[in-house]
Amino acid sequence: MAFTHPSCNIRKLLLYFGFFLGLVCVFLFCFYHLSYDELKSFDEARHGVSAYEMLQTGEPIVTTYAYSPDYWNLKPPLSEWLIALGYKLFGYNALGIRFYSAFSIFLAALLCALYLWKRHNALASIFCLFLFPTFGGLFSYHGARAADADSLFILFYVAAVLCMCKSRDMFRWVYIACLCFALAFLTKSFHAGLIAIFVLCALLCLGHFNTMRLTQYLLCAFCSLFPVGCWGLARYLKDGTSFLIPMFAQDVVNRSANAIEGHSGSWRYYFSVIFRYNDNNSILLLFLLCLVFIGFILYFQKESRPLPSFLSSDFFLFALGILIPLIIFTIAKTKLINYIYCVYPLMALIASVSLSVILKYFPRSVKIVITTICFVLTLFVVQKNFRTIIPVSDQHDYSLQTLLLNSEIHSGDCVYIAHDFESYGAGYDWTQAQVMEAEWLTDCVPQFGGIDAFEANSHSYLIVSNSLTENLSSYEVICKTDSYSILYNP
Repeated sequence: MAFTHPSCNIRKLLLYFGFFLGLVCVFLFCFYHLSYDELKSFDEARHGVSAYEMLQTGEPIVTTYAYSPDYWNLKPPLSEWLIALGYKLFGYNALGIRFYSAFSIFLAALLCALYLWKRHNALASIFCLFLFPTFGGLFSYHGARAADADSLFILFYVAAVLCMCKSRDMFRWVYIACLCFALAFLTKSFHAGLIAIFVLCALLCLGHFNTMRLTQYLLCAFCSLFPVGCWGLARYLKDGTSFLIPMFAQDVVNRSANAIEGHSGSWRYYFSVIFRYNDNNSILLLFLLCLVFIGFILYFQKESRPLPSFLSSDFFLFALGILIPLIIFTIAKTKLINYIYCVYPLMALIASVSLSVILKYFPRSVKIVITTICFVLTLFVVQKNFRTIIPVSDQHDYSLQTLLLNSEIHSGDCVYIAHDFESYGAGYDWTQAQVMEAEWLTDCVPQFGGIDAFEANSHSYLIVSNSLTENLSSYEVICKTDSYSILYNP
């Protein structure tokens, strides 16, 4: 019977405990006070409205907004399907709409940590978990704590990269990477081209193209195109090319050739974003760059790796996964900070692999110093991000909700809205967040056109700022709060 030294058991327990703490840290960033953040009109509420109306109408293919086909949000409906599932699990509230997004980032972190634990070592796995919360973008606007398509896309992108790394041992992982492309397409449309480009480049670097059989090519094509084709056919049967052609024109032609809605920037835009929108960890990022550089040099010098062997390493594949989005979106004219959120998990992975390499080749004293610096800097940024990202109190404005809950508006009623000039601009219509809350609370049908449209439509309601009611005294006030009144046009 083999004897295990007690110190080995203690070390294992400490590593397992560190892994658990890392998971708890990511979990808190994803889920703690998740419902406290204010509901955002772009793009969170847009998806939330479409998911709500999908449940009410039973129409899973054609996404709608205010019960009309939505040709503004030109994305396939996978994120709406998952929001609808969140509604079923948690109700029509902020937790229900955001749960799938938070879970996506948590699952991405878990996949990265498990891969590093098995392929490299436990310390690299733990380090990766604690690095995730240092990238604030992953947990703020368009991140884990907002209900739009970005977090889900990040999960599929990370999963595709890890699958291609695993394909060195077993080719069948390539099929899962191709399936990730299909699911990413159903999430963010042609944005999923990043995964297609990465998979093709990885197949070339790994030498798979030289050994693939016809059946393998066909299976890759099937996994990539069949789910997308099924949805595309279903959508075509609903409204022809009314959605499909604008989707291509907007996501491929317009975004690459024009700065849509003024979202422009120079070739340095995304490189500055990495530091500017992660200002809490600028020093950590610089340290990680040094870590990666040292790991890269050691990787070549100590193992005498020839170039073809390096092309199949985790080092290279993670770096490739970082460079492809940076290059593609730098070339494109439209630039948004969330376009490169998918590189943050890969930056955590490549830094963790670098740490693994360094710990393998440096003497014990140097290992302790480097590991200590890594974790001290990381934990400093983690606690700072926690204070800036996680709200300590509920940030929702409940004035409209209070009004609607006390009103006589029922399912199917036509409701208009008009704000005062100081708040929104005279006659301003619904914000997307207000449409979502109105539908959640009353199941009404929000109408656009403000006061003029309300006066022309009998048996309708108008939510109006109290400062505007003086000119509408001929209509019955059925409900009133400090900010709003509800008028009825008989």
